[in-house]
Amino acid sequence: MRLEAIEKERARLQALEDSFDKKSVLSAMGGRVIDFEMENKSTRTQHYDWLLPVYFRSSEPGSNEQVKTLYLEVRTTTVPKTLVPNTNVLEFGEIPVAFKKTQEILVKNVGVMEETLSLQALTPFGGFSVLNAMRTIKPGETKPIVV
Repeated sequence: MRLEAIEKERARLQALEDSFDKKSVLSAMGGRVIDFEMENKSTRTQHYDWLLPVYFRSSEPGSNEQVKTLYLEVRTTTVPKTLVPNTNVLEFGEIPVAFKKTQEILVKNVGVMEETLSLQALTPFGGFSVLNAMRTIKPGETKPIVV
């Protein structure tokens, strides 16, 4: 039942994303989007331009309290996901001191190039560790990560 609920939520979020009118929402917020490589999903990118208002007021004594506005142009880029986990949340529940519980995350490469996993050092005093080595994942391949 849990997997069904997860899949149902994933489908609901996908339907919400599919019905989202990106261009009109971006225009209303002062942004615009430029799509590149629309015909090829693996190399497709989106470039966004934002015009953000920055409001400020002088902190000097005796100055009038008029708010001034400065506009900042920001550019961002998005690229397609290449590594997709089989879950977004790991729930370990309550675990007594000196006991261990492991869970596995499956990571699938949905891209067209090999991807090499790497791991940043975890805090030595934290409660988590990764038990297996990070590996290269070929396109279409799935690898486990044991936490």
